[in-house]
Amino acid sequence: MKKVANTTQIRRFLFSLTLLLENGFELKESLAIMRRSQQLPQRLLVRFEEGLVQGSSIAHAFKQLGCTNKEVTQIQFALIHGNLVNTLQTLLSQRIQREKQLTLFRKASTYPAILLIAIGFVLLILRQYLLPQLLAAHLLVRDHWGVQFILYLPFYLLGVGLIISFLFGYYRYYVRVHSKLQHARFLSRLPFFHVWYRLYQTSYFTLEWGNLYSQGLESQQIVTCMSQLSSDTLMYEVAQEMEKGFAQGKSFAELVKEYPFLAPELPTIIYQGELAGRLGEELKLYSHLTLVRLSEKLERGFYWIQPVLFLVVAGLVISIYAAMFIPLYENMGGALV
Repeated sequence: MKKVANTTQIRRFLFSLTLLLENGFELKESLAIMRRSQQLPQRLLVRFEEGLVQGSSIAHAFKQLGCTNKEVTQIQFALIHGNLVNTLQTLLSQRIQREKQLTLFRKASTYPAILLIAIGFVLLILRQYLLPQLLAAHLLVRDHWGVQFILYLPFYLLGVGLIISFLFGYYRYYVRVHSKLQHARFLSRLPFFHVWYRLYQTSYFTLEWGNLYSQGLESQQIVTCMSQLSSDTLMYEVAQEMEKGFAQGKSFAELVKEYPFLAPELPTIIYQGELAGRLGEELKLYSHLTLVRLSEKLERGFYWIQPVLFLVVAGLVISIYAAMFIPLYENMGGALV
């Protein structure tokens, strides 16, 4: 399905709709006000209203708009626990945070990427123009390791690019042929990345569970709500497994232990929260703290991107310099003797 709005437009739509709903306007009134204000593209509002007409809930309208499956799932949960405005505020905050992190990533990677492109042009000039002239003048020997390095470096880089492309293609194939649950288990085992992914999923699950527990629902009722979601979501597949676990007499905390993409301390929090009778509030607080930890780790990770890329660039520059001038100096030194 083709998106009718870009990321910025969706964020502005969420901001306007949330602000109007907070001030007591109904959904239809809010859309009418937004249409009259002409602050958003009319096709965006038309597509959202078409989604309301075609779908059975507001969640379908957000999907028509171009929101992610995760955001649509959060809207579906909001229709269950009734905190639609709070959920929209959460979605807006998440989008703002993602845009901030994306900006950090771009700032950290843009300059080193430009340097890599410049090095590529320098290498091309050396290989295609300067090196043949030096070889023809017998200032360099073709069999020298430095000359061979410059000659074959583009092929090495091409090989690295092909390997990365193969791994990316294999990952996309893996996502298509495996279930959401298998995909989540796979990502939770990846080195380094699994820390971020676990925090991300833990924050997401605990927020929705906390909202449902706060409405007085029990664990089995929450799993039943999860089973009513779209079948192409991770929540749905987790619910299918949990229902089988409940049939075997397992508790909710015991079932959560079986999912490596959730924090290992989460079962203990659930167990203690059930004993204290404040599980909903504890899960929502834990979700917020987990999201803060995730944001901090992501920002620290982005700050490391630029130094690492600069090290790669410096390594390439030094390698090309050494491969070019060491054999030249050696040849000059031999001629002087």
